[in-house]
Amino acid sequence: MFKNRLKYLFLLAAFVPFGCGSLCVAVAQVAVADDPRPEGGVYLIGMGPGAPDLLTIKARNILKKADRVYCFDFLEHEVARFVGSDALTVASPLLRGKHHMSDLGGLEGEKRKRALKSIAESERFVRHVQKLVAQGKTVAIAAAGDPTIFCPWSWVMGELGGSNFSVVPGLSSFNAANAALEQSITTKGGAVLISSGQHLGTADENGRLAMTLVFFTHRTKIDQLIERLLDRYRPDTPLAIVAEASYAGEQVIHSTLGKITKMLETRQLPKLYLLYVGDALQKRPDD
Repeated sequence: MFKNRLKYLFLLAAFVPFGCGSLCVAVAQVAVADDPRPEGGVYLIGMGPGAPDLLTIKARNILKKADRVYCFDFLEHEVARFVGSDALTVASPLLRGKHHMSDLGGLEGEKRKRALKSIAESERFVRHVQKLVAQGKTVAIAAAGDPTIFCPWSWVMGELGGSNFSVVPGLSSFNAANAALEQSITTKGGAVLISSGQHLGTADENGRLAMTLVFFTHRTKIDQLIERLLDRYRPDTPLAIVAEASYAGEQVIHSTLGKITKMLETRQLPKLYLLYVGDALQKRPDD
């Protein structure tokens, strides 16, 4: 079932002269239908990198109209800006990056128990959301950044995807960090590799890195990552760290692969940061 609402646009068509010599404004009334949306549906919404003014208008409108909004605890404050307390639910941490049965082969002990709990919790969550949608409710799942880039909710695309499911894109912390660098990261070769630390790119015959590597470091330790990169690339390879992009505490650190470990001995990195490596970066190491 679809809701069709009409809006009227009044267009200035022409000035029409009349016999008395006066002018009259001719106005055309045009009916414009909104995009039809089903009653009941699921939206996976990108909340942007953090700053509230970087949330898209579309995402904000859906959050306001949703009957139920889910997010993880670290995003609760940001989502609450746009959602009433009666509609907002903090989701179980067991739903973060939900495990699939195919992933259990190498898990033992407590890790296996947690994975099984994660699967059971996700199944309950999916059934609950499907029930809400069947009742004609609109459900929004709020994710940090963009839902398609290292998102802990990405699994719902397979579990809840369908005709009544939509992904609403958002600015990623990757976009915000690029802006903080104030330069193009594709000036040499135009290639960018976004990685969680598993893929390190390939050096040329001179040990140089034409592409830009961008690491989301939530799954790896930076000191171990730097060691692995130094085994592959030259120590003078430019490097940049962008921390808390778009937040009030945003900071940018410029260095090189060979110097960054020493530099970080006297600096405490916040929880949220991206690591950039490559010769396309401007060479502006901090002193």
